[in-house]
Amino acid sequence: MLPGNWFDDEREAAGDWRRQDRRRAGRRAIDELWDFALRCGLWASACLALAAQLPPVLAVAVLRELLLICAVSQSLFGLFRGERPSLETFNGHDLALVLVGLAMVAGFFVDADALSSLIAMQTEAAAG
Repeated sequence: MLPGNWFDDEREAAGDWRRQDRRRAGRRAIDELWDFALRCGLWASACLALAAQLPPVLAVAVLRELLLICAVSQSLFGLFRGERPSLETFNGHDLALVLVGLAMVAGFFVDADALSSLIAMQTEAAAG
């Protein structure tokens, strides 16, 4: 029969600390990811709200340009804050990368024929 105190109390306590540290690090990573997703969503939704004010033919093209402008501004803000691109934390450069990706996806939906016909109608109306 084993005695009631056959395990090492100090090792058990140290293991508990390690588990708590891992949990805290996991929660910190999830909170950081949540903040990053919120920042991406706020910038993208602001661009979408501005692009929605234009005619439907221009909305996607303007959305793409606004996303690119926001990406450049976020990258520059990160540069001015002294953030270096790293894989450990999310920063302005990562946000710029996501915004450029969204701009590239929006660029697939730009209808060039509709834009050229709109420009032709505008020039005829101005000449006319």
